[in-house]
Amino acid sequence: MVAWINPGFLRRAGRAKMGDALREVGVTTWLCAGGTRLATPRGAVAVDALRPGDAVLGREGGVLAVRWVGRLVLPAAALARQPALWPVLGPEGAMLPGQPVVRDGFPPVAARWLVDGRVLRRPEPATALEVFSLELDGDEAPAGDLVAEGLAEPAVPGEAVLFALRQSVAGAPEGALAGRLDEVTRQMVSGWVDAGGPVAVELVVDGVRQPPVVAQGYRPDLEAAGVGDGRRGFRLVLDPPLDPRRRHLVRVRRALDGRDVPGSPALLDAAPGLGAVLEEAEADALREMARAVGARI
Repeated sequence: MVAWINPGFLRRAGRAKMGDALREVGVTTWLCAGGTRLATPRGAVAVDALRPGDAVLGREGGVLAVRWVGRLVLPAAALARQPALWPVLGPEGAMLPGQPVVRDGFPPVAARWLVDGRVLRRPEPATALEVFSLELDGDEAPAGDLVAEGLAEPAVPGEAVLFALRQSVAGAPEGALAGRLDEVTRQMVSGWVDAGGPVAVELVVDGVRQPPVVAQGYRPDLEAAGVGDGRRGFRLVLDPPLDPRRRHLVRVRRALDGRDVPGSPALLDAAPGLGAVLEEAEADALREMARAVGARI
């Protein structure tokens, strides 16, 4: 879980921040909500329990010393007077609306864009919200969903990315998938997938992931077969088309957990060269080809 808050609140909490000076000496300030668990050499530890002198693990494998830990409590009454700060409530706890929510494989997304009114809600706060500020050696990001102080709010992503992230943050069930990879060419991949509702899928070509899309194209054959309302189809256009001179591994999988759609992955062989075509052609066919070429000349 991540929490973002204007650093001015931390300054008013009683400790004057010197962000630029700290960065010059190799210290970066990170912010998170109370209850966030961070990776440390002794296992996952809640940020509430960290103290100066402790260490956390970085995302790139480093060990980052904790220089200072600050704590700010925003009472419910104070939050009620500032609706712009009302937290987003979800299975993982409270998140502030502008926080960049980070999930592997997805761009950072502000929490308020994920509100769906069901699993992720944003009611008037009834309890206080704790925010912790960590000063860590170096500028490597800690192993956890945190954001550096002063980081610009990320841009609004596409609806498919939001759909997949809502599923991820809400802890959507990762059950079996029904579906089929119907067609795989160098220009397009199509099929359908169902998991009791729409599914966000991602295309992976030769190990390179594409942004997720929601499999919600209407197919009358699926509706006739009783697959939801029939809106479970997908058609993914490859732009530019795949190189015909190379072999390609193409897979379509659920963005939430990486589970392959039935029939995935698919292997596209390289197109045969002219020499191979001529070797396999019969004599009559070769003569016909020669006549056609001669006519064009």
